[in-house]
Amino acid sequence: MIQCRGTSVWSGGEVHFWDWGTSKGGKEGSALPELIPKSTPIVLPGGARCVFSLVEGHIPSLPLPRPWSPPIFDSGASSERYGTPGTPILRLELDVPATWKVLEDLPLTLKLTYYGVSGGESPRSITFSISDLDAWGVFSAYRRDHNTGEWDSWLSTAALGYPAFPEDEIQCKVGTSAAFITLRPYQTWSEVWGLACEKYLPDDALEGEVIRYRFTGCKLTWWNWGTKEDYKDTSITVTGLGGAIIHPPNNDGRPEVVIPPSNLVEFTVVDRGWEVWRSS
Repeated sequence: MIQCRGTSVWSGGEVHFWDWGTSKGGKEGSALPELIPKSTPIVLPGGARCVFSLVEGHIPSLPLPRPWSPPIFDSGASSERYGTPGTPILRLELDVPATWKVLEDLPLTLKLTYYGVSGGESPRSITFSISDLDAWGVFSAYRRDHNTGEWDSWLSTAALGYPAFPEDEIQCKVGTSAAFITLRPYQTWSEVWGLACEKYLPDDALEGEVIRYRFTGCKLTWWNWGTKEDYKDTSITVTGLGGAIIHPPNNDGRPEVVIPPSNLVEFTVVDRGWEVWRSS
């Protein structure tokens, strides 16, 4: 029996790495040079679509993901592959455009997928705090050292804002707070963040420079089985500074859930515009 219908639409995009000629040669048979990003992109218009139907039946299990290659700098979470038996398996995948203009925020797409439960147990819905993904230091940018050619992590020195009452303890309702989400087995949560220079990316990036970015891993501070509706009356306590969960302590004794490092994404700086901005 058909439950519902959906439509997947290609919304369009841009290609900055392009040149005239073919893969076997450029103009008049000359060798095709190495592609470099162009300020005028090729526009791929949107409009292509496909219609699909969701039918009643058993949802097949997703295969467990292969661990991503080791991060450039291992975090404490990276050594654990699938966590304690009987705990949810979560994996984060990142995506970014191929190019970045320094004065514009870089759109970072996050896709967090719930692959089931370790140890072969039957999966069920989980509710957890996504504020751990926004904690300081769980994402890192990397730049290549001009002298050694090695990739080094880049740390921001930008001053961060602080709440007016950093030592206050705040009560937060799990069932109504946007800081908590529910995922059903094999479901993916997706969100796009804007990465601004100085705070998340180097403001002195050079045109043509390649920058890498990665989620380095974290542990969930609070999670439990069930949906947000199950916890509409459940309160937790967070601090005014950063919103760290301080009660219940140790997540009421539930096993730790580790989100390991993500894939590594990279992009090329195509337009600085920084000197113009600073001189204006």
